[in-house]
Amino acid sequence: MSYQQQYETEKNDCMVLFLEEWEEPYSYSRIESDKENSLKVDTRAYVVYDSVAKTYIIYGKRRDTRGSGDSQDYTLYFYDAKDVVNYFKYALCYDNYISYSMYSFNDLIEYGESFDTNFCYDDFYIRKTSNKELFAYDGEKMKTVRKHILNILIMMKNEATARLYEQETNKTNN
Repeated sequence: MSYQQQYETEKNDCMVLFLEEWEEPYSYSRIESDKENSLKVDTRAYVVYDSVAKTYIIYGKRRDTRGSGDSQDYTLYFYDAKDVVNYFKYALCYDNYISYSMYSFNDLIEYGESFDTNFCYDDFYIRKTSNKELFAYDGEKMKTVRKHILNILIMMKNEATARLYEQETNKTNN
């Protein structure tokens, strides 16, 4: 298989932002002792930028804090990074603690393809490993990191758009 054939059949690297909201102060030692149950996690969400559809997509899960404790998955679409930040401004408690990480997943979509409607929260959850993590911030307050998250979202869009342009340029040159 030539390099060009391999290039055309490989999956696309994709930057994925992960946010997690805690109802009490973040404590790494408490999380390590029992990763899923040590703290009350209210919301978890993965955000991707789809360069073909030109949309941000949030794949999230919210825990039922008043009832059974079951979670509800959701998928939301936004055209603008500011709208994603505004959504989280209202969805995440202003004074709760959040952790956010950037991942690079190379096994989600083919080059030049759009995210289809069959993706869900679990498609990201099962791929999240520490060796795919690019950077992370723990124990932050949403009210203090909104601008930082906005800048990350803009960076994700710019990277995905540049990658798509590079792919299209390589196809037309070959």
